[in-house]
Amino acid sequence: MAYQRNSDISTESYRDYLSPKWWPTWMGIGVILFIGYLPAAIQIALGDFLGLLSLIQGKRRRIAARNIELTHPHLTSWQRHKLLLRSFISMGRAITETARAWTPRKADPSRLRVDGLEYVQQAHKDGYGVILMGAHFCLIDICGTLLHQLVGYSVVQRKNNNPLLNLFITKARLRYSDLLIARMDIKGMLKSLKAPESVMWYAPDQDYGGKGSVFVPFCGIPTATITATSKLAKSGNAKVIPIDYERDGYNRYKVTIFPALDIPGESLEKDAEQINQWIESRIKVHPQDYLWVHRRFKSRPEGSPSLY
Repeated sequence: MAYQRNSDISTESYRDYLSPKWWPTWMGIGVILFIGYLPAAIQIALGDFLGLLSLIQGKRRRIAARNIELTHPHLTSWQRHKLLLRSFISMGRAITETARAWTPRKADPSRLRVDGLEYVQQAHKDGYGVILMGAHFCLIDICGTLLHQLVGYSVVQRKNNNPLLNLFITKARLRYSDLLIARMDIKGMLKSLKAPESVMWYAPDQDYGGKGSVFVPFCGIPTATITATSKLAKSGNAKVIPIDYERDGYNRYKVTIFPALDIPGESLEKDAEQINQWIESRIKVHPQDYLWVHRRFKSRPEGSPSLY
């Protein structure tokens, strides 16, 4: 295993973070590990409580409420409020599920149902690498640790601003992925995709600004959508295969892998539209699990007013 970024994680050690400055972060890591080892029933109850408690956090609640309002104009005020509540409960559960995924305990693959794995296998038979294109639904880490029991993959990760927490998260994710690649490490992504029978998990649905993005509709709103997916597929000779992940009953999960999208296509704009349309289709299935607290519409076309 390796972690590719400008500063290799392998040169870091937990011993570098023993000074009192890092004690609050160590306490947080301790809480994460404690939660991760709790019985499933307690984790679920605690997750629901944390979700309801997080509604008190005004900034996140306002961002999520605004996103739901913008993307679901057909809902009544009460229906939007209900979706907001469900989304925070889902996000609270995801906190405890992610804590479970980040512990060294072995994942139980019997808790996961996977449909569509044949699309990955066929792409490999045809000589292509695979970009497993997901979205920022709340269950990325828990489903990731379970799926890795069936198929190896690399993950594109955004660096955490807290270096100790980044080290902890990176080491945790390396337990259930073959490689972690920094979000800006294009060379690392291409190298990963060109390896035999490669699979790279990639989520292109966050706002990284106008540079390297095109404005195409997402839920009817012109939205900055990165073009890197198309460029990686073309340069890395890879198929873009969508993946969705959701809860499937009590303490069980479902991963669905879909047929490859027609990417790269005739233009970057058309590719970006195709990506956004697919993500919209999955939001319609389980909207409560989408990460509504992200300011997805932060970047605006020139001359357009802020939506927040």
